[in-house]
Amino acid sequence: MRNNERLDNRRLTAEIVPTPLTGPFDEGLALSQFTIDDFHRRSYLGEMVRQMKNGKSDEIVEMVSHLLITTLIQYPPAHQPDIIIPIPDSVPDRLFSPIACLAELLAAHFNCAVGHDILSVRDDIVPQKSRSLEERRNDTQPRYDIRPDISLTGKSILLFDDIYASGQSINEAAELIRRSRPSHLAVLVLASFI
Repeated sequence: MRNNERLDNRRLTAEIVPTPLTGPFDEGLALSQFTIDDFHRRSYLGEMVRQMKNGKSDEIVEMVSHLLITTLIQYPPAHQPDIIIPIPDSVPDRLFSPIACLAELLAAHFNCAVGHDILSVRDDIVPQKSRSLEERRNDTQPRYDIRPDISLTGKSILLFDDIYASGQSINEAAELIRRSRPSHLAVLVLASFI
């Protein structure tokens, strides 16, 4: 999809193949694949995610949020979330955070809170976008901190991110959240490499 190409909801919907994810959480779901073939071309959704991260597009955000809600109606999480926690953006000066925006729209759908400030990116972290998949997989440095005064005990949490590449980010965040003893921890990502 090029910047001047019209958005195609049918094409986007046709690509959606929800994929279960496994990790230190109770359930996980990716809406689709980030790439579509062995040549690693971005899927239509993958290109939309890339464009959202590089600049705000109300039309793309609206289309992706509609897709999210439609998919979650078909594949609802096992437990109604009390809090949606978006993975914080690793680029601190990004003007628009699509995940934060989409988390707000998801929270409106579920009628729950959004915990924008529950997780934070450590100051010395290199943004994921500047690293290869191999570098991401081999990285053992902690990326996140959790707010020390937050209590998630007994809460149903939905951890939300845009891309599941190596699983490092989402798994680390899930392990941090697990320490707060939520009653249920679900993960939702837009696109996955697996």
